[in-house]
Amino acid sequence: MARRLREDVIGGELFSDPAWDILLDLYTALARGARVKSSSVAVIAGVPPSTGRRWVSKLLELGLIERVKERADQRFTYLGLSAKGRDIMEAFMMRLVGKGLPTLPHH
Repeated sequence: MARRLREDVIGGELFSDPAWDILLDLYTALARGARVKSSSVAVIAGVPPSTGRRWVSKLLELGLIERVKERADQRFTYLGLSAKGRDIMEAFMMRLVGKGLPTLPHH
């Protein structure tokens, strides 16, 4: 149910586990007040670095995430959800919560 809802809210174009893993991690990082280094995205998504970079590029292109430079040290780049990305993730989570947990069949 969550996968179908995810596709309905976010769209089929992003219905991929690496993209979803990146979005979820950035969403939870926002809630924790944590920052996510762009270099850690591949590890988060469980994909090779080149694949992680491709997904970051796609998410940037779609306006769902943004790059943020470290003010004190410009060598470090962090990723975060854009306003659009936050809105979409919050809409997804609200709709998921509204659906409730699936009921398990009784045996």
